[in-house]
Amino acid sequence: MNVTGVAYSAAQTDESRLKRVRDEIRTADVVFILAGTFTPRGGWMMVQVEYAKLAGIPVVGIEGDDHVRLPREVQALVREVVDWDPVRIEATIRRLARSSGGRSGADEQDPKAAGNG
Repeated sequence: MNVTGVAYSAAQTDESRLKRVRDEIRTADVVFILAGTFTPRGGWMMVQVEYAKLAGIPVVGIEGDDHVRLPREVQALVREVVDWDPVRIEATIRRLARSSGGRSGADEQDPKAAGNG
């Protein structure tokens, strides 16, 4: 099971960021969206979600104890939404990683090339 995050530096170009996103997501078992961090109208978060969906990697929303909820348009993009509970998050990762057979690689299709980015 692979759990990873994608961090960016200001010095990275859009092309190098896209490559980094693809490289990281390609090996992920599950991609999470944290409530309060998602901008549905573009941006790198959307590229990550689109690439994960194209690659068949489950996308899960996490809502916090501070009553921050995922917007409806974001909820439409995710397979499920879980509370900020470490036990539940871990169980979700394990369940979805098993159901997808684990991810050792993803479809090389690029969401921007597919006209979605």
